[in-house]
Amino acid sequence: MTPRRFVLAAGLVVGCHQPLVLPLATTHRSTALGPADGRPMPVLACEAAVAFVLEHDDTLRAARAGLPVSRARVAAAGRWDRPELRLRDDIASPGEAIRVTLHMDLPVPGVAGAEENAALAQGLVTQAELTQLAGLLTAEVQIGFAELRHAVELTRLEAEAAAGSAAFHASVTERRQAGLTTNIAATEAEISASLADVEKGRAANAERGLREGLERRFGLTPELNGPCLSTPPVPTSAATARAADARVPEARAADARAQVADAKAFAERRKLWLWPTSLEIGWSRDVTGSTQDDRLLVEIALPLPLPGTDAAGVASAAAQQALEVAHADRRSWDIARAEAASNHDAARLHFERLEREAPAIETARRLAKDAEAEGATADDLTRLQARIFEWGRQRSEAALVLATRLAEWQRLEGTTR
Repeated sequence: MTPRRFVLAAGLVVGCHQPLVLPLATTHRSTALGPADGRPMPVLACEAAVAFVLEHDDTLRAARAGLPVSRARVAAAGRWDRPELRLRDDIASPGEAIRVTLHMDLPVPGVAGAEENAALAQGLVTQAELTQLAGLLTAEVQIGFAELRHAVELTRLEAEAAAGSAAFHASVTERRQAGLTTNIAATEAEISASLADVEKGRAANAERGLREGLERRFGLTPELNGPCLSTPPVPTSAATARAADARVPEARAADARAQVADAKAFAERRKLWLWPTSLEIGWSRDVTGSTQDDRLLVEIALPLPLPGTDAAGVASAAAQQALEVAHADRRSWDIARAEAASNHDAARLHFERLEREAPAIETARRLAKDAEAEGATADDLTRLQARIFEWGRQRSEAALVLATRLAEWQRLEGTTR
């Protein structure tokens, strides 16, 4: 057969009419998963593999550990500082024997609530980032399985072509021994069979490399028994469109960051109020000669504005910037989601066009099996098998592109979780 060259790698297929780049496979990396005590790795289909990875991935587990911290910050936000009990005994000045005071910092009205709102919004940021990471991992698993499925199909196609070439070689050899064909025809058939066998081995090696890569990356043995992707629902009303927007973790994170900045700006503006910042109440006893005087002490601290310290203005500018960033992020994600849906539709149409050629390919397969009886030469069989293989390769590649586009679309729509 005519030599064909295909190099399969994680996220890249070389030898296609158009380069196929799968960026999600390199977006996230963490340590290998799975048993580390010598136990066999679990054999999992795609959906079960996604659940396994989401449960055991080290990076995702570390991100989950941050959720209790966020909740603790919310609980601590807005609380008053603990009062201080101060005891003073001035040994160097015998006129004052003792002083006992209670010191307390006073919150500015509204600041405690703003700090609590900021902590709540920061918790939403943490949760959205966790969901985003889970979406990236889900898409990575789905694309990894799709790549392996493509490699398995290429191996099957090469094995089919090699079997056909071997059968043709055996038939031509029998005819040569019977004096019904030439040595040249037999030699051509032998070379074609050898080249087909080499390509079968190359495809099998590529498939094995992908399997081992998935095992190292995710700590599981992949089982290909059906797809684990479904088309995201298309919004049919304003309500469903808003629900779709609420699912997108990147948009949620951007909105929450804007809320954090706005709450901090509000707190800084409130701090400009001429409001007491601390209160101190105490008792002291003065000793003068033979008399003793008890005194009640009250101390109130008021902040004085200083020129050149516009913390509120800086915080307000930061809040406005965060709001603009959130709007820009939402617009960019809306564009990305629309492009992902469009790319998926294009990939689906291309796959369907190739599927319509399936009956003709089946006819070609039957002819290839009877090539010797039809009086075909080795070149005739090679050309026919090359066309059958090329259709199968393009169909498998189109299925891989479709799965990749769908995984990306699901991730951007927030439906992979």
